[in-house]
Amino acid sequence: MNWVKSLFGSKEKGLTQDDVLRILGTGKEDGPFPAFSDKTKLAMIQNNSLAYACVNKIATSYAEAPLVVEAYDATNDRWVIQKDSPYMQPFVMNPHVSENDYKQYSQLHIQATGKAYLWKWRSDDKVVRELWPVPPHWVTPNLVESLGLAPDSPRVIESFTIKTEQGKEWTVPVDDMVYTKFPHPMNLWDGLAPMEAAIRHIYLDQKATEYKAESVTSLATPGIVVKTRKAMGPSQKADLRAALRRKTGTDPRASAFLISGDEASIDFIDPLSSFDWSTYGDIDESRVCACFQVPPIVVGLWVGLKNSPWSNTGEAKRWFYTSTLAGLWQSFADSYTSQLIPPELQGQIRYCFDTTDIKELQEDEDQRAERAGKLFDRGVITRAMAKEIIGEESTDDDMVYKYNASTMLVPEGESAEMGMGALTEIPLDEQLQTEETL
Repeated sequence: MNWVKSLFGSKEKGLTQDDVLRILGTGKEDGPFPAFSDKTKLAMIQNNSLAYACVNKIATSYAEAPLVVEAYDATNDRWVIQKDSPYMQPFVMNPHVSENDYKQYSQLHIQATGKAYLWKWRSDDKVVRELWPVPPHWVTPNLVESLGLAPDSPRVIESFTIKTEQGKEWTVPVDDMVYTKFPHPMNLWDGLAPMEAAIRHIYLDQKATEYKAESVTSLATPGIVVKTRKAMGPSQKADLRAALRRKTGTDPRASAFLISGDEASIDFIDPLSSFDWSTYGDIDESRVCACFQVPPIVVGLWVGLKNSPWSNTGEAKRWFYTSTLAGLWQSFADSYTSQLIPPELQGQIRYCFDTTDIKELQEDEDQRAERAGKLFDRGVITRAMAKEIIGEESTDDDMVYKYNASTMLVPEGESAEMGMGALTEIPLDEQLQTEETL
């Protein structure tokens, strides 16, 4: 931070701390696109179908995995889910916010703004009793005053200011806020959202939708052209228009534009058909989905449906769960552990998301049966183990390994009549005795 320090207090450079913070990434970029506040980004979720499809899919799918607390079992060297853990209480004690709400709020907020806040409400004994999700546009991180001037400062954020749209305001100590973010490459305190990376394409998609709506509802180009070989008088034209209007309705766009005379002709510009909406929309859809890491086919977007057969839907969903959601579950579990579990217990207790019942993360029945069969055929596991893998009950007769004795080694220069050897099944106790003998 010494180079930052050198920028302050220089009369020649005349830079203020606000100037330096803007240089570090908090300034707004000029150009044809407007500046988007956190509030605007959140509003885009409800006002743009493309943004809503991606963010809602992430939020609802993320909520499928229950949040649990695990304790480390040193004897068996594994983590075990701890039922009725006191560290789950803050997530269940708030009467107005369910566990499912916490999970969906976290994704709606972080996908739109890059930041998710949980305000810790403590009881008189200083124990965290409730958690409240706070909209990111209500929260302002208060940076340490000596940022850039004192590299030995233990924190970047000193506190948070919460200010509602009704004007109520609180200053929250940094230890009373669970702050999860997607790291911003330009600074240490802000978050960079997928929405920020995709927002230009979302903005263009929104403008294209508005343009089409304006064209459809306000375009006054007549929809009917009647050509006559002989010229018509004013009364004839009026009668014809009246007859057509009775058939087509009273919409002004259905009013006929009448021309007459040989070779009479007129062309009208149709802005809706003169633009390549399909290609333009495909580009925006694919780029927005890429930013949110949601395969287009998973949210039913046309760019995904026309480029991937229905048979690929399952693979796309598995990719979405293993690549996108798995990272989110891990990120939030680590954040909750570091900010809700006492430091002295963090090697023994942790938060995690239980994905046991997420079918997209499990093998399907055919794959599981194939794997069990191969392992048994190779003599790696017993038949009882293979049955356990596929969910079938085993008996004592299944405690056997399978060995294929059909391979023979023949010295060079000699011949042997090769035949298929016997396929043998060796009971487990005999196998163990053989291994002990060897």
